[in-house]
Amino acid sequence: MPSAKKSSLALFLQDIEEQVQSQIEKAVSTSTTALEARLQSSRELKVVTKDRTQSLKGLKHEQLPLLITVAGLRQPALMVGMAGTGKTHASEQVAEALGLDFYSMSVGAQTSKSDIIGYMNAGGGYVSTQFRNAYEQGGVFLMDEIDAGNANVLIQINSALSNRQASFPDRMV
Repeated sequence: MPSAKKSSLALFLQDIEEQVQSQIEKAVSTSTTALEARLQSSRELKVVTKDRTQSLKGLKHEQLPLLITVAGLRQPALMVGMAGTGKTHASEQVAEALGLDFYSMSVGAQTSKSDIIGYMNAGGGYVSTQFRNAYEQGGVFLMDEIDAGNANVLIQINSALSNRQASFPDRMV
């Protein structure tokens, strides 16, 4: 084989080898980054409050430390993301970390004001809701799919969160 053909074939093979090596390095780097992220999310997280220390183990949402801080300051948080990204799980973990009860309610266009704040029954007794329990007793309350709720009804939630008091059918809380 002439020397020119041999050197162009050698250059061609060297180029292919470099491309393959680059692809392998890229794949390994991507896999390593994914594994590092998963390892980080599964590390133990210690939450220290004035009353207790709680250790959370297992997979955790990447925003969990921030959510715990926000909840610890008694501030509302709005979580946005595609289905299956861990919003509900993160909310449950916030409640666990802070030693609070967890409440959840899915909201839709048909959700009524009484579904949120309760109502007075025919006998004059108040019928409570999970929102009322969380609002009065404390806890983490997840209002799931809030973007699907009736805006007129959600005014009640906005008022309760911004005014730090809420009007329920039986009294102000």
